[in-house]
Amino acid sequence: MVGACRSQLPTHGRVYQQGHELVFASTAESDAGVYTCHAANLAGQWRQDVNITVATVPTWLKKPQDSQLEEGKPGYLHCLTQATPKPTVVARMKN
Repeated sequence: MVGACRSQLPTHGRVYQQGHELVFASTAESDAGVYTCHAANLAGQWRQDVNITVATVPTWLKKPQDSQLEEGKPGYLHCLTQATPKPTVVARMKN
């Protein structure tokens, strides 16, 4: 398996090829992308692209803050996060 922009992958390190496998010893967000498996013999060759997504822990782009709301008027709690895949944000009332 070789990366789309790489000619050869090393045989050791954090990301390396071991036989017929691509090994991610420790995944990083920068590993995400399209990789190509290439097989060839005397009869021909075959290539298959695969998309690798690296899930990341959500981080706050805008942290929720304590708020004072007026009864009978609209109020908003802003929670903006970033991660891969896109996180679901759910607000709950703590009893």
